[in-house]
Amino acid sequence: MNGLISIIVPVYKVEKYIHRCIESALAQTYRNWELILVDDGSPDRCGQICDSYASEDSRIHVIHKRNGGLSSARNAGLKICKGDYITFLDSDDYLMPNALEDLIHASVSQKADLVMGINFLLRPDGSLQQDTWVAQYGNSDISSHELRRAFLRDSLPNYAWGKLYHASLLSHLRFPEGQNMEDLWIMPHLVESARKMVILTKNVYVYSQENSESILHAGREKSVNTRYCQFLAFLEHIKIARKVDKTDLPIIMKRTSHAAIRAYLMNRQYPCLSDKEKDEIRRFLTKYSKCSLSPGLLVKRFLIIHDFF
Repeated sequence: MNGLISIIVPVYKVEKYIHRCIESALAQTYRNWELILVDDGSPDRCGQICDSYASEDSRIHVIHKRNGGLSSARNAGLKICKGDYITFLDSDDYLMPNALEDLIHASVSQKADLVMGINFLLRPDGSLQQDTWVAQYGNSDISSHELRRAFLRDSLPNYAWGKLYHASLLSHLRFPEGQNMEDLWIMPHLVESARKMVILTKNVYVYSQENSESILHAGREKSVNTRYCQFLAFLEHIKIARKVDKTDLPIIMKRTSHAAIRAYLMNRQYPCLSDKEKDEIRRFLTKYSKCSLSPGLLVKRFLIIHDFF
């Protein structure tokens, strides 16, 4: 169990949190890792902080690039990483000390291409809360096929972080640049390619909800775009579900329709979608007009399809 793990960290406007993130990598009980810090044109001191750490530890590498967003930064890291395994760490989050050791042990011992650990949510008040999916999936021996279905219907979180991937899964796959909800977009492709997946019933990752720069606190126009990108991401889930198991298509269709309707209606108040994007939503809702929805959403879908808005 000595494979190299590449930890890819996009860095942007997180001067308050970046030390904690990097220190969590340095504190790992598993030592064979490389840390790739991608300074995505951060306007604060993040770039200098990353360089300072790199000068003290040869396992740390820094990329400085123009700002291109989360997907662009992760793709830049994927381009140079050398690991047998890859994990993603957001720069305002941090790893539990045994995270890499536990993840790679599960991957090697169970011959798994994708291992997902349990994560904590770090609240703004400093409290830690275990994520809600654990109650259903955290203590069960579930087949890879059932896990794949759970990811596709979004019952398991489609975050790229908190997981360990065999490098082969990402050899030709990249995050969609210029698009939000990139994790939701890429995960169906990863779970399609993974021959075996396992849930590791150990806490490995802490997801911070402290950062006011987070997309959760974004402006209204960005929220419209995020909802539209969620619609695009769920289209990928539909595409993969058609190939691997059509059982959950009604659930996925419902989620996709809901995202499409929300994006379209939010755009009325905060216009930012192009005519082409609005037409794409209408075409989808028209094509799948028999998809079961709540009464309120049925009315809204009807009004969108018939161009009453």
